Amino acid sequence: MPFLKFFSVSVLLSVLAGCATPKQFDGPERADSEVAILHIGEHLIVERLNGEWPGIGLVDTYKFLSGKVSVGLRTTWGISSRIVLAFEAEAGEQYKVQAYFREEEGLDMWTAEIIDLRHNKIVTNERRTDRSLL
Repeated sequence: MPFLKFFSVSVLLSVLAGCATPKQFDGPERADSEVAILHIGEHLIVERLNGEWPGIGLVDTYKFLSGKVSVGLRTTWGISSRIVLAFEAEAGEQYKVQAYFREEEGLDMWTAEIIDLRHNKIVTNERRTDRSLL
């Protein structure tokens, strides 16, 4: 019986992890030099990628073709607001979404930025609160 429990949990975790793919484009796998790679920082949960639900999973890295990328996020800090960030992804580059906690007018708030890891600079070109996910 313990084996059956272990097997059931293993299958469930495999299914859940497989629901979200890090490759966000159709076609065959491509070399890292041909895609943009986005790493998701701590305390963040991805709820939308380019307006689409990415599936259930514990994926912390996504691959995109060059072009505009939008990421809908919420935090694990217990703050219910959600935001959408956008940036221009370039092939061969790596980026990271980093969350920041702040207090504003006595309220707990959070924000995030997309950072180009090679140049260590913020590349977020759009940020908005996503009320449609609330």
